[in-house]
Amino acid sequence: MERRFHMMIYRLFHAQRTEMRRYGAALGLGAGQPKLLSYLLGHGSCMQKELADYFEVDPAAVSRMLTALERGGFILRDAGSPRKRCGLVDAWPASPTAVRSG
Repeated sequence: MERRFHMMIYRLFHAQRTEMRRYGAALGLGAGQPKLLSYLLGHGSCMQKELADYFEVDPAAVSRMLTALERGGFILRDAGSPRKRCGLVDAWPASPTAVRSG
């Protein structure tokens, strides 16, 4: 059987994703949440719309992921904003060190 380069890359991608999901699940992170968290850790506070635009994801999906991250204690939302989608989001300073170093 001939191995094509694109198939090897495809298999590598899936193997990496499977392995990373194990670590994310151990920390309480779902699919897509590590990307949002790493963006916040790298860029600092931002609005939900900025995350949705950067990752080209539906704002409602970003909202659901941020709500789960907030419940897990990974992020803080601006309590002064009357609407969740308009306030600033920031990584919680006490986020697990495994997430901060990864």
